[in-house]
Amino acid sequence: TVMFKRAAVPTTESDIANLDLNVVSDEVNQTAKRIMDSRFEANRLKPGDEGYVWDKAVEFEKPSEVAEWDEESDEYDF
Repeated sequence: TVMFKRAAVPTTESDIANLDLNVVSDEVNQTAKRIMDSRFEANRLKPGDEGYVWDKAVEFEKPSEVAEWDEESDEYDF
């Protein structure tokens, strides 16, 4: 049986900032997704928009902390 944490349905981005969306109800998860999709669409640059760059490449700094989930693993050896 999957147990969901009771969480209020979010209405703003700050409401979803500290939610673990892996363990909330479908209603809370879908509402949070709609909020995030809305923010994404508002910030997305499309061809023709000022500042749009096709195939933009970004160099990232090395991480400052260990991320064990990002380690090489034989668990999924394809």
